Amino acid sequence: MLVLVKLQFAVASQTWVKPAVGGVLGGGGGVAGTTLIVCPSTAPQVALDLDSIDPDQPDGRPMIVADPPGFALHLWNGTTLVSHADTAEDHNILARYEEKLQPLVQMLAEEKRQQSEGAATAPL
Repeated sequence: MLVLVKLQFAVASQTWVKPAVGGVLGGGGGVAGTTLIVCPSTAPQVALDLDSIDPDQPDGRPMIVADPPGFALHLWNGTTLVSHADTAEDHNILARYEEKLQPLVQMLAEEKRQQSEGAATAPL
C-alpha cells in the first residue's frame, strides 16, 4: 500500500502526466485520477510467492526468476495515446493473415477508412 501511496503522490504532482488507455490499477479509479499502464521489466523478476516467509528458516523458494523481458510501445498523435505491452519471446501463433482472414482484414480496413473520413468532416 505504501508503494501505491508514493506512486499516487508522484503522479499527482506532475502536470505533464496525461490519462492513458490501458490496464487500470486500483479498481477502476487509476492513480491520482490517471489511468496507468504497466508492463514487465527487462530485468529479472521477483518471484510471486504469497506464502509467509520465516527469515530464520530458508525453505528453497524461488526469489528471482528469469521471466521473459517485457516492453511497451507508445504512439502519441497529439491527442490520443495508444500503448502496447508485450514480452520479448516467441509466442504461440493462433491465427495468420491468410486467405480465410482476408475478409476480416478488408472489413477492418474499410471501417478505419470510414472513421478517418468521418473525423475529417466532423465539425469541431
